[in-house]
Amino acid sequence: MRLIKSIFCTLILSSTSVIADDQSETLENFSCNYAEGKDFDDVISVAKTWDKWADDTFSVPYQAFLFTPFFVDGNDFDFDFFWVGVTDTPSQMGRINDEFVAKGADMQKKFDQTSKCSGHSLVTSHTIRSYEKPGEAGYVTIWSCTLQDGASLEEAKRADAEWASWMTDNEIPGGLYRWDLGAGTPRNTTFDFYQIWVNSSLEERGLAMEKYHELDGDEAANKIYGDGIYDCDIPRVWFSTPVGGKS
Repeated sequence: MRLIKSIFCTLILSSTSVIADDQSETLENFSCNYAEGKDFDDVISVAKTWDKWADDTFSVPYQAFLFTPFFVDGNDFDFDFFWVGVTDTPSQMGRINDEFVAKGADMQKKFDQTSKCSGHSLVTSHTIRSYEKPGEAGYVTIWSCTLQDGASLEEAKRADAEWASWMTDNEIPGGLYRWDLGAGTPRNTTFDFYQIWVNSSLEERGLAMEKYHELDGDEAANKIYGDGIYDCDIPRVWFSTPVGGKS
């Protein structure tokens, strides 16, 4: 199941309850390229086999998603897609990997026939605003973000929670998350975390952006974040396809 590096970051968000960093999950990411002559459909076919295998093999919950580029410059990334696996805790992620190492050799060979994966990393995902359609397909906007000199992660958390409340009050849809970097992150990484904005459709995303500008969201953001706290790069948008796992 060698599939994904990580990439994620956020700015505009959702319409469910604000959790403001009280909830976290552990994610693993594999970055992959299609094997010669293979494509997305081939990977999905193997993932369907893996889904049944995971139900019979894994002893703790694990849900996986396949991310493919939508609004992305191919020159920025050296892989075709990435795979994100989600568990509730670090110990659950450890057990999942132990069980795959012990029992997944044949399953790994099936994945290797369709894709070659070069990166495997961990992140901790903090929920700032819950996505209203968890487990379903969606569009994921990702930023790479860097804390400004003198700013702390605690300041970022407080500002993000206030920003999420503002978005909720103004009924702007989407889910908002922060991914803290973990083991396997490339050593030449120059940013501090990813920010994620999840929408159920591109139309929903576009309508959210229109409403943001109608409400002068820049002014609201300036009041909440002051001179910045953190800076983010240009966003990318990926399409997330759920591929199953262990319920």
